[in-house]
Amino acid sequence: MFSTRFRTFLILVALTLVLPLPAQAAVMDEVVRDFKPISGYVIMEAEGEYLIDLDGSKGIATGDLFSVIKPGEKITHPVTGKVLGTLEEVKGILKVTRLQSGYSFARLLGKSSEIKRGDPIRRYANMSAILWDYTGKGETFFSQLRDQLSDLKWEDYQVSQKSRPEKPRALKDGGPNLIFILTTRGLEVRDSEFQIVHSYGPPESLVSAAPIAALSPSTKKTPVGPRPEEGITYEPTYQGYQTLAELSTVTLMADFVKDGSDLLMAATDGSEVKVYKVGPELSLRTSGRPKGMGDTFAVKWWRPAPTAPLYLVVNTITDDQVEATVFRVEGKELLPVEEWISFFLGTFDRDGDGVPETLLRQSFDRDIFWGNQIREVRLEEGKLKYSRPKFKLPRKFTVLGSTFADLTGDGKAETIFVRDKALYIFAGKKELYKSSAEVGGSLAVATYELDPGASFTSVITAILEISPVAVDVDGDGQLEVLAVTTDRGMLKTPRLSLFKSWLTVVKYKEGKFIRGKLGEMLEIPTQGLGADGGRVLLVASRPGSLFGKEASSRILAYPLVH
Repeated sequence: MFSTRFRTFLILVALTLVLPLPAQAAVMDEVVRDFKPISGYVIMEAEGEYLIDLDGSKGIATGDLFSVIKPGEKITHPVTGKVLGTLEEVKGILKVTRLQSGYSFARLLGKSSEIKRGDPIRRYANMSAILWDYTGKGETFFSQLRDQLSDLKWEDYQVSQKSRPEKPRALKDGGPNLIFILTTRGLEVRDSEFQIVHSYGPPESLVSAAPIAALSPSTKKTPVGPRPEEGITYEPTYQGYQTLAELSTVTLMADFVKDGSDLLMAATDGSEVKVYKVGPELSLRTSGRPKGMGDTFAVKWWRPAPTAPLYLVVNTITDDQVEATVFRVEGKELLPVEEWISFFLGTFDRDGDGVPETLLRQSFDRDIFWGNQIREVRLEEGKLKYSRPKFKLPRKFTVLGSTFADLTGDGKAETIFVRDKALYIFAGKKELYKSSAEVGGSLAVATYELDPGASFTSVITAILEISPVAVDVDGDGQLEVLAVTTDRGMLKTPRLSLFKSWLTVVKYKEGKFIRGKLGEMLEIPTQGLGADGGRVLLVASRPGSLFGKEASSRILAYPLVH
């Protein structure tokens, strides 16, 4: 006879063999929760966006899509005359960009008929949706999705598979409102701009399915190909960027810093400087504007010592000269410490502790833009003092578009910067690496007259590069450098070009530097780069039309695999 305990054990084993595993149900439960219908109303139009009467307490999140509903003809029973419902029309699609207490901001996706105060809205209602199945075994899963998310207007499974691209990518015409992408690594949901709305693990029934033209594996690849500096590809546990927040204006330059437990972002649209706290909700902490009539093209955080207050360095340019201002951040104010500084200013974390403690000043040369005179800046009794740097710098070095980090593991920080479409790495004044392919590109452009007093003079345009970031991408304890790379296509005028951007990775391995790529290509420029808590942070900017219409920015996060 079996003991009671042993019989119980056998019953439990039998149940695990007979009953279906819960993973697929768990994924479906997450999907149903995230796409649960939530209703509200349009409050008003504000700052080029719309306010809606929903916030985070109602279960919505940044990136959620809402249909603006126009009630249509009533549906009545032919015998009883009872009203069964209405034929609803969708006036437009709103995408949540910022969550506030009691309301949220949302921007319009695509075109719409007139949206007005009091219009009803409903999350994911009557939106077009398709499923791209890259496992070859997702038809049953599609049927479950269609049944559970019946508010969506689904395209037929077979039709979707015939038209899906070989690899997931944005569609030229924008495509449906929602694209569900199923691979053996999980389920992604993207909007018509091909930005991730939600991401999930794989349903258990599909884990062993063979991929069909699927995305790259989520593990680090070894260098391949004949070129010694090509071939690294890093992927996170799921492909793509997550949108943390959206801004209704274009961002020309942004910089991130940790202030205690808070993550702060300074950003400029070319005139005003704004400081945000980046969290579950994006909140504006303070804003200001440098004196003078110049265009602001760069912002940098500075903290002279770990216990010192936080400062913000702002660079501007006019037809006549470069000017910089140093602000002290005090509560919700930006207080000028020193203004009208006729130099470029850049800040750096040279000791790798996460604090940008070093401030460097570089002269402005009207003929070549970047001057040869570089000084280190100190703050003594509230005044800025200048001295020669105690470390060696290469002649090509620029105080903007640069960083310092120990990439080789020798305990000494290398100098890393982007200039003239190339990424350079120096040890002191010795060049260790120069990229063979183009790196860099930015919307931040300084334009000035070569000889302002002359009747006829040339106009010079210089691109202000985004500073590279050093971060341990693959978790091996060694830093890699990330740099923004931009493709402008056939057009070369910075503000009028069609941009694509991505992150170039440079890693030191076996005595040489190897170049690769991190993440997917974005269809818009990247104007800010940082790292925080096992993720890479980007600010992607849509410059809009020639007249500045439809300009916007979004803060993106890219999780790293460690």
